[in-house]
Formats: sequence, C-alpha cells, structure tokens
Amino acid sequence: MVVPFTRNIDALKFPYSYGVTRTPQNGLSNDSVAQVYQTRCLTYARFIRRIGVLENIHCDRIQILLRDYLNL
Repeated sequence: MVVPFTRNIDALKFPYSYGVTRTPQNGLSNDSVAQVYQTRCLTYARFIRRIGVLENIHCDRIQILLRDYLNL
C-alpha cells in the first residue's frame, strides 16, 4: 500500500492530506502533499526510482492520518 504525493499544494484543502516541505534531508525537489485519501495498492514493479526519503516525523504523522482514515 502506498500514499501518493502531489506537488499541487491546493490538495491541502482536502481532509486526510498532509503537507511536506522539501529539505536537504528528504531530497524532495518540491513541497508536496501526501494524499492519504487516495491510498492504493501497487506492484513493486511500478517503482522505478526513488524521489526522496521522508523524515520519521512525517511518516509518523501520515501513519496517524492513515489509521484514522481506515478506522483502525
């Protein structure tokens, strides 16, 4: 399962979205928005290259949103 990200900052207006600011540590090229409400399952073959690595604080907050969204 993956949580897709978008560069479209306007996506922050939707519930279950989370903003991530680009930093040298995460390697993102743009500020991004995690779209928890668009979680989906993908095959590993769809992953061609790594764009960045999220810091633990962002992963933890996205995980909290995901648990709430899935009512777990």
